[in-house]
Amino acid sequence: MAKVDITDIAPGKGEVTIGDSIVEVRGLSLHVVADIIGKYPVILGYMQNGGVDDPLGLLASVPDAAIEIMAAGLGRATDAATLVILRDWEMPQQTSLLTGILNRTFRGSAGPFVRALLAAAAMGARAADRPGAGQISPSTSPVSSNG
Repeated sequence: MAKVDITDIAPGKGEVTIGDSIVEVRGLSLHVVADIIGKYPVILGYMQNGGVDDPLGLLASVPDAAIEIMAAGLGRATDAATLVILRDWEMPQQTSLLTGILNRTFRGSAGPFVRALLAAAAMGARAADRPGAGQISPSTSPVSSNG
């Protein structure tokens, strides 16, 4: 293996197929992941505890966090037009892109992360439909401590 200077190493990229198109994506940096999770603490709480005190907050946070992850993975985290386009995509397109970026970020172990986000959104929606719904039980969590 050749020795190189750190400035000679470009960020890695991968490809995600969405319908009949191929999109180039990159994995997220530690700072991007920390920024997104810090912006949506209800998601972190769910992933840590398997339950939340605010199911509506969780339901509202998951799509916004996912859109930010997708935009960052496209290298367009701050591009408002990209955020609008991604919001208008159908869920299968969004899921394909999100999964591809998370797989690139976590090197194949994104499945549990994506399942946790989707399960959290589904549980938040169900809890929001129940009158007087409070905390989601941790016993219903699909999150694995094995990551």
